[in-house]
Amino acid sequence: MEFGPKYFATLEQLGVGLGLNPIDAHATYFEDDHRDFDYVELTLPSTRLRGRPSYADLAALYPERAAMPLKSEPEIVSDERVVLHSTNLNPAYPSPSSDDDLRIVSEALARSRSPWVTEDLGVWFMGERHLYPYFMQFPFTEDTLSVTIDNVLQLQKALGVPFNAEFPPMGELIGDLHPFQFFDALAHESGCGFCLDLGHLLSFQMERGVDATVEIDRLPWDSVTELHLAGGTSVESGERVHYVDSHANNGILPGVWALLDAALQRSPNLKAITYEVFGAKDSKKVRDQLGEIAMRPTVAAWRTQTTLGRSPRSQAGIDHGVDIKPPSETTRERVRRDLVKLYDEQYLFPGPEPEVGSSAAFRRVVHDEQLRSIGSHVAAKYPGTSRVLMAIEHWTADELFRELLLRLDDGPGDNDAKILLLYAELIDQLNSPAGILARECLELEQWMSRVSLENVTGSFETQSDLIEILKRVVTQPEALTNPEFRVPSVVTHVGNAKFTKRLVDLVDVAGMKWCENRGDDGLSTPCCTGE
Repeated sequence: MEFGPKYFATLEQLGVGLGLNPIDAHATYFEDDHRDFDYVELTLPSTRLRGRPSYADLAALYPERAAMPLKSEPEIVSDERVVLHSTNLNPAYPSPSSDDDLRIVSEALARSRSPWVTEDLGVWFMGERHLYPYFMQFPFTEDTLSVTIDNVLQLQKALGVPFNAEFPPMGELIGDLHPFQFFDALAHESGCGFCLDLGHLLSFQMERGVDATVEIDRLPWDSVTELHLAGGTSVESGERVHYVDSHANNGILPGVWALLDAALQRSPNLKAITYEVFGAKDSKKVRDQLGEIAMRPTVAAWRTQTTLGRSPRSQAGIDHGVDIKPPSETTRERVRRDLVKLYDEQYLFPGPEPEVGSSAAFRRVVHDEQLRSIGSHVAAKYPGTSRVLMAIEHWTADELFRELLLRLDDGPGDNDAKILLLYAELIDQLNSPAGILARECLELEQWMSRVSLENVTGSFETQSDLIEILKRVVTQPEALTNPEFRVPSVVTHVGNAKFTKRLVDLVDVAGMKWCENRGDDGLSTPCCTGE
């Protein structure tokens, strides 16, 4: 089926909606006397890349869920009008979506009956590097445009609904095409929809030092079916002010309001305005902000179908100023190479420190924060083992993250299994007597995550007081070799990711017969015979 402005004109108006991750779906939003939205835009997380939660994730989650009950995804889909936001399709990456990723999105579309699927146009996963839970800007080039158009056409054929390409957050211009030119060509060559995130657009305009509405008439307004807006903050760096799309309960800044009014004047096929509240904790502030959006005169006029803007332009003979050809394998390989180079320059080998107060310095801060977000997601699978590795190798957190990300990719396979293997390999390479302790710590954390996820009780015996060592090792690396902690212990899961620790009675220890040969590491363990 072909999509495009004429198709979008036939879709019904959805109204003003609430954009949520499943973890943000607080039950209070859905109470009858607080119904300030017309639909829910639900983000579909990439389960393959996110993997299973660790015991540390679950320990934080249990009390939060008790304090702030959530409405489940099945309940939302059953009770609400739903628009689907994906992180699984990745059309700007050279390799087309896998059958598994397409199946996940297709099943979600069938459950939700969403009229389209929206996704920030960026690189969400790579066969050569690891990105989750972030996504990366791509170079705006003719090669990338050719690849993206072809992939979007394949996606829409497979899914049977329009792909809504969302204008992504961008800190700088990368490539020789203007982003407005890129999205205009993408929308009209593929027939995809265009989701204009107003905070992302404001950030881009501020980074290039222009007013919020400069050149926006170059965007494909007749393909705009959805607008996103969210709370944000402004940050000063030197003489420049930068916009941070921080969401949560932050207020909507004046520049975003101005872009909302401008977009409503230009979007003849607009069907949905989504207020994104990722990370929000105060439901009253969310409801108040939704009310302010709904009461804005331009929004009220749009909701009553008052004609605000121009009619869709004819698609015949549009000149995007780009020579668009179907991508060859050589083209896809060039795009792949450019993306790996960009990732390495931003995260792994960022080069010398830029001048303080410059735009480059601000971008370095952003990229460092993204590195920590990506690296923390990996290290959070085994936080204790991560601390031990840092202490043994004298790594900072950033150095640990780079060691992990140099070895991890988002290609096919179970990411949890890849991360476990990666930690095992790092421990095998240790030239330290504490390697035995690191190995035992990894085994303990594997067990802790398993019993927390299954929420079953049980105990794990360790040869050292690992819990005490892990408490101290960040500030006292000598705890790794302190004989005071070479006391066997029993760690017990009591439920809801809560654990207790008991040191083995010293009488029992004294009664054990220890091997005479303690080995080069100076550590001893009970004989394998059980004596």
